Amino acid sequence: MQIAASMILLAGAMLLVRSFANLQNEALGLNSRGVLTAALSLNREKYTTPQLQKNFFLQAEAAMRRIPDVSEVAIADTMPPGGYQHDQIYSVMEVERRPVSTGGTGGMVKWRQVTPDYFKALDIPIVRGHGFTDEERESKGYFLILSQSLAAKLFPGENPIGKRLKPTPNDPWHEVVGVASDVKNGGLEAQELPEFYQLRRNELEDWRMAPSAVFVLKTSTRPKALALWVRSQIAQIDGTVPVEIQTMSERVAGLADRPRFETVLLGFFACTGLVMALIGLYGVVAFMAQQRTREIGIRIAVGADRGDVMELILREGVRLIAIGGAIGFCASLALTRVLQSVLFHVGRL
Repeated sequence: MQIAASMILLAGAMLLVRSFANLQNEALGLNSRGVLTAALSLNREKYTTPQLQKNFFLQAEAAMRRIPDVSEVAIADTMPPGGYQHDQIYSVMEVERRPVSTGGTGGMVKWRQVTPDYFKALDIPIVRGHGFTDEERESKGYFLILSQSLAAKLFPGENPIGKRLKPTPNDPWHEVVGVASDVKNGGLEAQELPEFYQLRRNELEDWRMAPSAVFVLKTSTRPKALALWVRSQIAQIDGTVPVEIQTMSERVAGLADRPRFETVLLGFFACTGLVMALIGLYGVVAFMAQQRTREIGIRIAVGADRGDVMELILREGVRLIAIGGAIGFCASLALTRVLQSVLFHVGRL
């Protein structure tokens, strides 16, 4: 039974290790290397108007562009691949000159508001059209970039560039200027949802209810080395604003903390169980050999050699391993069904 139990634990640990490896190698649709994020939250009692909030964030953006070795700076209200993000029902989206959908919700759609350098900072490919431009940021128009999955859903077989749509019935018409590759936006394990990006312009209305933002900095040096620079630049503008700094790699790694813990924990118990099973097997075989001392002596007396005696003793150990292994193997097959819900891209045995 010790052998069977250790086999079950080992099978579970191997499945989780494989699942964790798949999770670590999952394509995110963005580049997390060389990227630093700085989350800022303004005091609502001090920054009481959209104008004050806008002024602070634009000053902070200009200050971060002055940091050495920073090639791109973007502002976003939320960040992939996990954590809090905006979403809405797909069916509320309205395409110009097309009847509004009345059948079901159509699932959920993620969205976020970003400045033009967002796609360059995270190396998210624009597969059709173009990314947001500084000219569009300074204009009074409304612009969107769709993810590939949302573009295919809204405009099947059509070119979405230049089309207009309303994200919600109360929004103005937005022009689609580009299509971006899909990005993991529901965590590492969940399938990414369709998504659209709104351009955060310099118009005051785009800064209403915007007391917090995430700055995305792309650098050619170690991202962590910029942390002091970022804090210093923000402190020069307002030393009371808290700054939460993380590299993009740290943000992604943090999403794998629970699977990593589960894998390490079960691996520890599996190794411990295996060691205990081997010690127990040794004890059982040694005990059986001691009980058969007289029999072994008689066998040697009538001509049995050392190899024959070893074969006699080891046969008992192999029999125990075979029985325990067979039980453990059958139980391991059932284990895959139990673990199926927590495994990532790992099929059943």
